[in-house]
Amino acid sequence: MGGPVDFAYTTCDNGTPQACATATLHIMVETRKATLNPDFGVTEVNVPLTGNVSTNDQQTPGSTYSNPPANPSNPSGCAPVVASNGTYSFTCSVPGEYSFMVPVCEPSPSTSCTSIPLTITVLDPTVKTNAPVAIRTMRDYYKTHRLSLM
Repeated sequence: MGGPVDFAYTTCDNGTPQACATATLHIMVETRKATLNPDFGVTEVNVPLTGNVSTNDQQTPGSTYSNPPANPSNPSGCAPVVASNGTYSFTCSVPGEYSFMVPVCEPSPSTSCTSIPLTITVLDPTVKTNAPVAIRTMRDYYKTHRLSLM
């Protein structure tokens, strides 16, 4: 989506005789690198959770999000329904921590896609000793997964 762009133009004065000059403006458009950040949510058993995984991202306009693949490591088969704009809904009847990799694809003609993590903790409201849930920061996520911050 980046690259050189040239604009040719002519400018003239109001003199007599009129003097004109033609020039070309050269612009190099850089491709904006997408910044996709992990997302987190907390809900209770059978309580719908809605969110938007795009709100903390900087992506190419027109990028689309989609449903994540199943994660066999999750406590059950519950999965979020993700719309192309990044909004999602999630309801689950089994408590636990659920991890998903949400696909994000750049607009055509690019075929570039990547995934961002979405972690949802489902609490059981009948258990009075649920451990506290700290919403992780990006720094915590990158430390846990041994990734470096940009």
